[in-house]
Amino acid sequence: MKGLHLALLFLAAASASAAATLPSTSVSATSVTIASWNMQWLDNQSRRPESLRTTEDYSAMAKVIDQLGADILTFQEVADIDSLNEVLNKVDRPHQYRIELSSRARHQKTQPNRAGKRSLRWQQYVGFAIKPHVRYVRSPDLVALDVTKRHYLRYGVDITLLDNKQRPSLRILAIHLKSGCAYSERLSGKTCKQLAKQFKVLARWVKQRYREGIPFMVVGDFNRRLNQAEDKLWHRLNDHSPAGLKLHRSTQAQINRCQVRAYNRQRQQWYTRRNRHFIDHLVIGPRAQKMAVAHSFQQQRFNSSHQVKYRLSDHCPIKMTINIDPV
Repeated sequence: MKGLHLALLFLAAASASAAATLPSTSVSATSVTIASWNMQWLDNQSRRPESLRTTEDYSAMAKVIDQLGADILTFQEVADIDSLNEVLNKVDRPHQYRIELSSRARHQKTQPNRAGKRSLRWQQYVGFAIKPHVRYVRSPDLVALDVTKRHYLRYGVDITLLDNKQRPSLRILAIHLKSGCAYSERLSGKTCKQLAKQFKVLARWVKQRYREGIPFMVVGDFNRRLNQAEDKLWHRLNDHSPAGLKLHRSTQAQINRCQVRAYNRQRQQWYTRRNRHFIDHLVIGPRAQKMAVAHSFQQQRFNSSHQVKYRLSDHCPIKMTINIDPV
């Protein structure tokens, strides 16, 4: 109880400070829609084939966001705020979202590439895009997800939503975990071992939030098919310890109908595929599950003609709605 008391005091103090910088208007509704979208190398300075988007491509992505109707968007594979603003905060609608970008963008160092030129090793960052009416405070990033300790793997970005009385209501961790081990059960090899270590970090974060008594969610690209029967990493995360800690996957029993255009680097050509398994998830703690609006989970699929005509992403957004104010 002492830990919970201290945590709530800290958040309350932080929220009082943050409130002074936020708009005076407050949320009139009691719920927020939370979404996640991996935007596939969103970088307006990169020459990668996946990043070469036209003005029409950015506008098409903006329409996907509009249709999504999220109050809070967790994003992955975004190079910088400037690239993100090509989609979110256009000239004709500035300040539609406030951006919270991973601090890894500041920590990552430049180093020589194969051609000997100085360049960032990766320009893929995690973060939040948040509508102005949503009140929140930000905690330090979950840097421990970079299990290499070299700023190589992506940090988690951590915020806490506040209710209309400025009390902590829901804590959300946005993530993008190591790729390359989506379905292997052996968990051997470099990528699977790194992913397994990241799940240990997540498990510690989840247990800490549960002990504090604060409702929580982990949202984003897990790069893992968590809905597979007896998935080892899911059971390591959802081990029901401490007693009463049981996690829920919003994607469980859902059918992935996402059809996308992806790029084959070896053949250097685009192709159409259907993503039959979810690797993007909204994982919800037991208290947050009680706040979830029933049957609110949705996958935002692309218009079939737009999916071919524009460079959108190789992931479809997902979303669900949560009540943040006491009933």
